[in-house]
This record gives sequence, C-alpha cells and structure tokens, in this order.
Amino acid sequence: MNALKIYAAMLAATLVIGCASPPQQPNQYSLIASPVELNGVTNSSLSGLLEVRRVLVADYLNDPRIMAQVGDNQLISLPRQRWASPLAGELSALTVETFARALPDVKVLAGSSPEQETMVLEIEVNRFHLISDSQLRVAGRYQLKQPDGNYITGQFQREASFVANNYDDAVDQMRTIWIDEMTRIAGDLK
Repeated sequence: MNALKIYAAMLAATLVIGCASPPQQPNQYSLIASPVELNGVTNSSLSGLLEVRRVLVADYLNDPRIMAQVGDNQLISLPRQRWASPLAGELSALTVETFARALPDVKVLAGSSPEQETMVLEIEVNRFHLISDSQLRVAGRYQLKQPDGNYITGQFQREASFVANNYDDAVDQMRTIWIDEMTRIAGDLK
C-alpha cells in the first residue's frame, strides 16, 4: 500500500511539474543575420542605379512558419520553425546586399527611385520550402527593366540537400542558393 501511495505521489508531482513548465519557444531563423560574402564580383561593366523592388512571395509563404511539402499537393507549416521576420523582407534585404556586392559600380537601392535612368528589378518567389526532411526547393522568376525600356527576364529553380531535420542547415542552404542565384542574375546584366 505504501508503494502505491509513493507511486501516486510521484505521478502527481510529475504531472504538476510537466504542466508548470513553460511551453518551448519556437526556433527563429534569419537569412540576413550575417553579411553576404562573395568570392568575387561579376565581370559586368554595368554602372548606374538599380532599384530592387520588394520581393513578392506566393501567398502560402506569407506564413511566419517555415513550410514543408508532405505530399504531391500538400504543404504544412512547421509550428516550431519560424522566420525571424517576414520572408519577403528577408529576401528583399538579402537581394539588395547581394547585388550591391556583386555590382560595385552600381548604386543599389531598396524600393523606388524618382530617377529616370534607373534599372528596376522585380522578383517573384513561388517556392521556398522543404520538400522532405532533408531536401528543399527554391524557385521563382525575375524581370529587370533596363533604362532603355527593354526587359531581361528569367527563372530559377534549385533543389538542395541538408542534414536531415537540421533546420539551421536547411536555412543556410536556402540562403546560399538565394545568394548564388542573385549573383548569377547580376552576372547576366550587361
């Protein structure tokens, strides 16, 4: 009988302690926490002013939680894995920094500029999510309006592996892909 009372007391204490514990805080990730480092600048002879408009993300990516694809047509948000700030803002800031480093003779601005001789870059992202516990996908398209009114357009889509269930590694891979793609686009500008 004493053993039963001791067991019941321990069970009650465990439940009280478990209920009194604060809920675990979500992990927050940022794409812009560290500066962009490029191995070199592009060969572009481009100069002038580049206006980088705010990156547009697909509606499902407006969720503060990191998204994961769990079926052919099903995505879920990961409740404990969150962006530190809205994804569109993170991608916009990372884009401005990457283009500024890749094109040192170009003045790169976030937002709009009243100057007429401005190049305008618009980017839409339709994929920026995990596709398994160790794979991710980044995809979208871009359009650059040149000062003469002509457009350069293109698309990007990349997949990468990361250490299984390691969200730090997944975010690092997403950031690396984004910097690589923005550097590639900057290199295509003439």
